[in-house]
Amino acid sequence: MALLLKLDSCVYADDTLHLTGYIPQLAIDTVHSRTVKVTGCEIIPDRGFKGVKMTTVQLSGDLRVIGASAFAECRQVKDVNFDACTALTTIRNSAFLNCTQLQSIKLPPSLTTIEVSAFEGCSGLRTVDLSGCSKLKQTDWAFRGCRDITFTMPSSGHCAGKGGHGCESKHLNP
Repeated sequence: MALLLKLDSCVYADDTLHLTGYIPQLAIDTVHSRTVKVTGCEIIPDRGFKGVKMTTVQLSGDLRVIGASAFAECRQVKDVNFDACTALTTIRNSAFLNCTQLQSIKLPPSLTTIEVSAFEGCSGLRTVDLSGCSKLKQTDWAFRGCRDITFTMPSSGHCAGKGGHGCESKHLNP
């Protein structure tokens, strides 16, 4: 599978692929890294890493949007680190579809929209921390097909959305 990204630089070191910014069409045929670090870009394109075999994703503060199906079918991803994401506002539909090994996520306070099916089929997902997401307005069916999730909610105690976030959860912790 060819992976087309527009990057300023691509450096592989210490089993980590460091991707920075954008340049015209750098093609990466396979990613053999366990960790992918994305820095210096505002948007991860639709299907940007779809199906890539990696275990860890580290995202930067410049990131505003994770595109549709950006990490879909990345079944080996266990950890997505949103800690540095101070500008992330939108996770588009099916962005993490069927990331079955993903177990826990803490979403950043800047997040306003999680589109439909963003985390659908993440069968290993057990904890979702939305405690800092007081601006979150849209979460309709974002976690469809996930079971036994414990949500930690913002102090306001709610997020807009239909169908209990589209999941069967054990707990909703305000």
